Amino acid sequence: MEYFVVAANCAKLKTSKHKHRLIFTKNTIVTELHDSLFHMNICNLRTFDQLTNQVNMDETELFDVVGQVVSYKPYKFSKEEDNDDCFFKVILEDDKKDRLSTILWSKHAYQIQPHLCESADEPLIVVLQLMMGHKIRENYYVHSCWDETKLWINSNLPQPTDSI
Repeated sequence: MEYFVVAANCAKLKTSKHKHRLIFTKNTIVTELHDSLFHMNICNLRTFDQLTNQVNMDETELFDVVGQVVSYKPYKFSKEEDNDDCFFKVILEDDKKDRLSTILWSKHAYQIQPHLCESADEPLIVVLQLMMGHKIRENYYVHSCWDETKLWINSNLPQPTDSI
C-alpha cells in the first residue's frame, strides 16, 4: 500500500483491536500481494462462550461468528423516525451445543429468509462477519451492522492451511 494515513483506532465501530487504523485517501494505491508467507486469515472469530459470558462487552468492536441455525422467529418490523426496518431473530448453536441469540436486520434478514424455508434435512450453517455484540438486562446477543456485516450461508469457505 502507498499513500495512506495512519490514525488512532478511535472510530465508532472497530473492525480490529489494533490501536491504529489505516485510512485511504484518493491517492491510495493498493497492490495485491501473492506471498505464501503473508498471513491471509481474515476472520476474527469469537466463541459463543466468549460472547455470552463477558463481564464488559466492548460494543464498538466488530467480530465474526459461525453456527448452525436451530430456531428462528418470523420477521418483525421496527419503525425509527422515517425508517421502516425488518429483522429476524435467529438462534445459533455451536459445536459445543452453546446457543447465541442473533438479530439479522434488513438485507441480512431478507438474505437468510429463503434458506430458513428450505428442507430441514441438512443443517443450515452460517458465517457472520463483522457483527456487533450487545447486552440488555444481563443477556448478550449479536446483531448485524448495516452494510459492514457479511453473511455466508452453507458456503464452502476455504479451510485454513496453518495457524499463526
